[in-house]
Amino acid sequence: MTEVTNQSRILLIEDDKALSKLTIMLLNREHIEVIHAQDGEEALLLLNDQEFNLIITDLNMPQIDGLTLITELREKQSEIPIIVTTGVTNESIHKQLHGLGVVKIYVKPLMSNIYGELIKDIKRYL
Repeated sequence: MTEVTNQSRILLIEDDKALSKLTIMLLNREHIEVIHAQDGEEALLLLNDQEFNLIITDLNMPQIDGLTLITELREKQSEIPIIVTTGVTNESIHKQLHGLGVVKIYVKPLMSNIYGELIKDIKRYL
């Protein structure tokens, strides 16, 4: 099992306030620091100023969507692991995301039993 260090920081990019709050609470219980951005534009600003061990992002967001964000991010920091949580079930989009190096895609809605798997995946990449 991977030990999560105090330096483990995740950038959560999610515009759904309830889902963001739940995810942050669950990850904080695991002693993982979470910085939250409500959209891709805010995320890019944070990524310019701070370092993160992992990104969790939605695809459908205001300002800059997740696919555009991931594409821009890969041009700058190709090594950072990215997990996508999305309501998009289109296989061609999922294939495109994997082509951009997304390590895991979770389809929303995220049921409570999925959060355990998500946390395991997060710890694997920290």
